[in-house]
Amino acid sequence: MRLIPPSRGSDPDTGMSTVEVVLWAPFIVIVLLFMVALGMLVNAKGVLGSAASDAARMGSLQRSVDGANSQAVAIADDDTLGSISCLNKPGGLPTVTPSGFAQGGLYQVVVTCKMDIFGLTQTETATAVAPVDEYREVTNP
Repeated sequence: MRLIPPSRGSDPDTGMSTVEVVLWAPFIVIVLLFMVALGMLVNAKGVLGSAASDAARMGSLQRSVDGANSQAVAIADDDTLGSISCLNKPGGLPTVTPSGFAQGGLYQVVVTCKMDIFGLTQTETATAVAPVDEYREVTNP
């Protein structure tokens, strides 16, 4: 009787690569999802910072407190619309808190957004300040 040499499939290390891939795949997917979540968070911070800056600048150019506040809210809403979705208000818009409108003073805008990133709730805040022209006539009601 003649012995048949063992085939390639009978090697004890056969299939180890598959086992390693199966064990490492969930870890790699979790790391990738974590990187995506961090990217979304960095993007949201940038959008909020830009919205706060634009809102403060536009508000500081107005002549009245009411005009400044309404412009600040409108600009912040426009800047964030379609970029990020906030849970603060209906329509996914952020909360805008303007303050300090006075001739020669500083006009401050705080933009707050509560976001849901992969089921985790995160609140981000951006603050910006713009000077109100010292020689501009300002009407306060």
